[in-house]
This record gives sequence, C-alpha cells and structure tokens, in this order.
Amino acid sequence: MSRLRAITALATALVALVTVLTAFAIARANRVYVGGLAWPFISDLGRDPPGSYVLFFGLNIVAVLLGLTWSFNHEHKHRFLQESLDSGQVSRVVCSLSYVSCIFGVVGAFGLPVFAAFDASPALHNNSAFGFLLCESVATFTNTYLNYRIFLVKRSEMDTGVFITDRYGPRSVSRIKLSELQAVKRGFVIELSCVMLFAMCVIVYLPVLYNGTDAPHLTIAKCIAKKLGGNYCSVTMKLDGVYTKLWDYEKDIAVHQVRAIAQLGLRNVDKVQVERRRQEMEHNALHKFAQGNQLQALQNQSDANVSSRRRMNYAAQLSAERMLEEAHAQKLSEQQRASRERQQNEALAHVLETSKKEQEQQEREVQRICEASEELRELETFLKTAYMNKDRATQQLERETLTVLDRQREIAIEQQMEYDRQRSLVEMHNLELRKRAEAEQGKLVLQTQMLQRQDLRHEAQLEADFERCKIEKLMQQVEEEDAAELARRQLAREQTREMIDQTQQERERFKQERVISAQREDEAIAEYRRRVEAREADIKAASEVKKAHEDAMFRAVEAEIQAKMREDEEIERLRDELWEEELLQKKRAQEEEKIAAKLQAKDEMMRSNEMQMQLKQELLARQRADEEAFNGMLRERFRSEERREMELAAFRRKQRDQFAEEITRHRALKQEMVYAELQHERRERERQERDEDYRRQVVEAAKQRLLREHADVLQGYLPRALRPSSSSSTSRLSAFR
Repeated sequence: MSRLRAITALATALVALVTVLTAFAIARANRVYVGGLAWPFISDLGRDPPGSYVLFFGLNIVAVLLGLTWSFNHEHKHRFLQESLDSGQVSRVVCSLSYVSCIFGVVGAFGLPVFAAFDASPALHNNSAFGFLLCESVATFTNTYLNYRIFLVKRSEMDTGVFITDRYGPRSVSRIKLSELQAVKRGFVIELSCVMLFAMCVIVYLPVLYNGTDAPHLTIAKCIAKKLGGNYCSVTMKLDGVYTKLWDYEKDIAVHQVRAIAQLGLRNVDKVQVERRRQEMEHNALHKFAQGNQLQALQNQSDANVSSRRRMNYAAQLSAERMLEEAHAQKLSEQQRASRERQQNEALAHVLETSKKEQEQQEREVQRICEASEELRELETFLKTAYMNKDRATQQLERETLTVLDRQREIAIEQQMEYDRQRSLVEMHNLELRKRAEAEQGKLVLQTQMLQRQDLRHEAQLEADFERCKIEKLMQQVEEEDAAELARRQLAREQTREMIDQTQQERERFKQERVISAQREDEAIAEYRRRVEAREADIKAASEVKKAHEDAMFRAVEAEIQAKMREDEEIERLRDELWEEELLQKKRAQEEEKIAAKLQAKDEMMRSNEMQMQLKQELLARQRADEEAFNGMLRERFRSEERREMELAAFRRKQRDQFAEEITRHRALKQEMVYAELQHERRERERQERDEDYRRQVVEAAKQRLLREHADVLQGYLPRALRPSSSSSTSRLSAFR
C-alpha cells in the first residue's frame, strides 16, 4: 500500500507538470494572447482550443490522482496514529486530524475540474480556484502538523527504546530506530519547506498582504492592432462595444508576472512531496524490520524463561500458603485489638457521658435555685426601677436641651432677618444711584449718535450724486457696445452658413470612402474566417487522434496499476493469514500451559487437603483415647462403696458447718444494716446543710454578678443601700430592708 501511495503521488506531480507544459507549448505555438506575460496564468493557457482540451483532461486526471493520494496518505497516518493512541502517546483529537486533512484534500481536488470546465464563467472559475487553494492549504498544514507529532512519537520511542541484537547481523533496534527517526525528521523538514513555499505562493497569488490592482480588459482596437484577428477580437472575445474579454497585464506587468510564477510554484510543490513519500516508504520498511526483530527476541526470551516461571510459580504457591497463615493470624490479632479498642471506647464514652450529665444537672440545679430565690427577684425589681429612673432623667435632660436649642435658633433667625433687612435697604439705595448715573450716560450717548447720523446722511447724499453720474456714463457706453455686437453677430452668421455648406460636402465624400473600406474589410474578414476554419478542422482531427492514443495509454496504465494492486492485496492477505495463524498457535500454546499449571496447582491442593484430613483424624483419635482414659480413672475412683459413704458423711459435716457460718454472717449483716441506716441519716442531714450553703452561695454569686453588670450603667440611680460604696452585698441588702 505504501508503494502504491508513492506511485500515486509521483503520477500526480508528473501529470500536472506535463499538462501545464503541454498547454504552455500549445499557447506559444498558436501565438495565443496571454496579456504580455512571459509565463502566463493557467486560465489564459486554457482559454482557446486545443490548449483548453489538454488542460481540461489533464486537470481532471490530476484531481482523481490527488484524491487518491490524500486517501492513501490518510490510511498511512491513521494507522500509525491509532497505534500511538492505543499506547497513550497521542490524544484522540490529534488522531482525528487525519480525517480533517483527508476531507479537505479530497474536497479541494474537486475544484480543479470546475476550474478547468467553467472558464467561461468568471465567478465560478475564480471561486473554484480560491476554494482549491484554501482546502489544499488547510490539508497541507494539518498534514505537516501530523508529521511533526509522528516525529515526536518516534523521538520518544528512541529515548525509551531497548537494545536488542539482530540475529542476522550486528545491527541493533536502537540503530534502526535512529535511522527511522532521521528519515522521519528529514521528511518533516522537506514537507515544512514545501508548505512554507506553498503558503508564500498562495499569499503572492492571492493579494492578501498587499494591494493588488485589477488588470483592465484589452480594447478591441488594441486587439486588432496586435494582429489577433478581426473576427476573434470583435466577435469571439467581444465583451462590449469597446473592450474584449482578454486581460491587459502590461500596465502592471511585474506584479502579474510574479503572481503567475507563484501559481506555477503551487503546482511544483507536489514534486517535492513525491520525494517525501519515497523517504516514508524507506522508513516503513525499516520500521517493519525492527518490529520483526523485536518479536523474534521476545519469543526467544519467553522460551528461555519457561523453567524460571515454573520455579517462580512453585515459590509463589508456597509463599501464598504462608501468606494465608500469616493473614489468618493477623486477622485474629486485629479482631482482638478491635475488641479491646471497642471496650476502651465504650468505657471512655461512659465516663464522658457521666461527667457531662453531672455538669448539666449542676447547671439545672443552679438555674432552679436562682429562679426560686426571692432575694434575686427583689434585686431585679430594684434594678428595673433604677433603669426606669435613668430613662426618665435622660428624657427630661433631652427635653431641656431641645428647649434651649429651639430658643437659640429663634434668636439666630431674628438676628439674621434684621441683618438682611438692613442690607436690602442699602442695596436699594445703591441701585437707585446706579440707575440715575446710567440714565445720564445714555442721554449723552443718544445726543452723540444723533449728531453722527446727521453727518452720515450728508455724506450719503454726496455719494448718491456721484454714483448717478457714473451710471449715466455707463449706460451710454453699454448702448454703444450693443450696437457693435449686433454688427459682429450678423457677420459671424454669414460665415457659419458658408462653413455648414462645406462640411456637408465633405461628409458626403467621407461616407462614400467609408462604404468602400467596409466592403474591403468584409472581404478580408471572410477570407480570414475561411483560413481559421480550415486550420481548426486540421487541429481538431489531430487532437482526436492524440486523444484516442492517450485514452489507450491511460487504459493500459490503469490495467497495469489494477493488476499490481490485486497482486499486492493478495500478498498482504496471505501475510495477514500467516500472521494470524502464528498468533493463534502461540495463543493455544499459552492456554495449554496455563491449563497444565492450573491442573498441577489443583493436584497439589488436593494432596495438601488429604494430608490435613489425615492429621485431623489422628488428632480426633488421640482426643478419644484421652477421654476414655479419664472415664476409666473416674470409674476406678468411685468403684469402692465404702469410699463413697465416707465422702457423703464428710459432705454432710461440711454442710452443717456452712449453715452455722451463714447464721453468724446474717447476724453480723443485720447489725451492719442498722449502723448503716444511722450513718445514712447523719449523712442526709449533712447533705441538706451543704445544699443550703450551696444555695446561699449561688444566690450571693448571682447577686454579685447582677450588680457588676448594672452598676456602671446605673451609676447614681441605684438605691443607696445597693451602691458600690457599701461594705458587702449582705449588709447592703439588710440595710435596704
């Protein structure tokens, strides 16, 4: 497949180059007008037959080959990127970019047939060219980025590679990977250079970074002057009454020549891509060789490690049994430790809960004592009365302060009003004086203006007399000039009549000459049309013969390519079947080894179970023997009847002694209970006294707390007996009462 990909790319470049050169040679041979450029635009090469036929068929073939090239390139890139994705070296987005480059490349290839077929429609012709350049630019840039990511993957494989000697020679996988990395890097550099050249040509061809002026159309007169044929200029390529459809690039020939060469550069980029495809073929061959070496080395290593794996499996089985015993012992110890921790946690929780309950009970007891104390209620009543007195005093002070402020505000308002009244009187007096001064000044100004107006009226009268004299003189001069103008017009009218007669005679003579020259031109045009038709018939016959020959060659090449493709596909299919069969045999061998290992482990486990059952039976036999020996000893012990009677008498004596001891113990217990009751009554009295003392302390502490909280706020409003100057709270309360 890689060989077919390289052949397709090479065929694309060769067909494109041959098509353009053939069309250029035909245009030069037929002297087709190309706007004065040394290397013309491709659109001008395909404007007239037979160059248009060559360009149409050639670009169609290039489009088909270009689509196949992008498809094969996508298959190669996608296969490598999918392997890298499975190994975690690239992301799924990078893997999907192969579809993007393939889609844009194939879609852009459809622009070439449209570009060649619709040269008579300028809008569709130009849009197809722009679409082709845009799609191919996106495809080439995306493909360059994918090659860069492939280079990074290869470099990472080189950095993390292992050294395995090849059995056919002294080469190593690292050396092969290094050569692959160098080949990929060289291909990436070549493609990057081609992409930069392609982008530069696109920018030059499409005036993006500079202001490109549109070329004007060639006029019909210039077309005839260039000896392109009267019928060709005035009928075939006629755009309107003045211009033809041909473009005139001579006014800005430098810019248009550079754009035409850039358009050629867009075609030559594919030639460099062919070299990169060849290098990729070499890289793929080296990659397959390295993979074969790696597989052979891994297979040899797996064969060598069979015995070591068996020993490792046996050791792993022994270690697993030992680990099971250790895990059982560890599980028992963990259960014991968890039981101890649970008991400790329960004891700790019980202690904490008991202390918390005691604290809550003590707080509830303090609250109950405070709520039931009459002294605290009286103290709270006194504090509320003090707060009420303080609020009343504050309100009275605010009322007095507001009264004083209102009085001060009224006095200030009265003073301000008096000041404003006096100030307004002064301002009114000053205003009256200012009005009088302005009236005197206005009177003087009016008198001055009246005198000036009289002087101006006198001067205007003098100027009017002077102007009247000038107007009379001017009217007399105008009448004289009108009389002279009438005489001159009469003379010019007679001269014009004579010129019209002469012009009419010359026009009649020019019409006759024009009719004669038109007849001569029609005869020359008819003669030229006959020659052109004869030449076009010869060219058409030659082109049909050439087309038939090219079709036969194309069918032969296509049949050869299809045969090679079928042969390559058959080889690939056989290779895949052989590879699958080898993998299947290897997998079956591995499965058989696993089954044998499982059976061996099962047999060993059964033997160990049988051994444990034997040990268990031996242990049960020993236990039964011990039990029978113990029963025999008991039977031997109670065999004698006399000995049994003696033991019974001893038991009765022991019962009597225990009964006497029980009576003595009951008497002592009764005395202890009486003493304990007396002690309980004494402790109850002491407890009541302690509770009363505790209640008094709690009430006293609550009083002290209330006084500390409200003394600073109610300073001066508390009763005299409760003020801080007293000796103690008890004396204050007693004195107040």
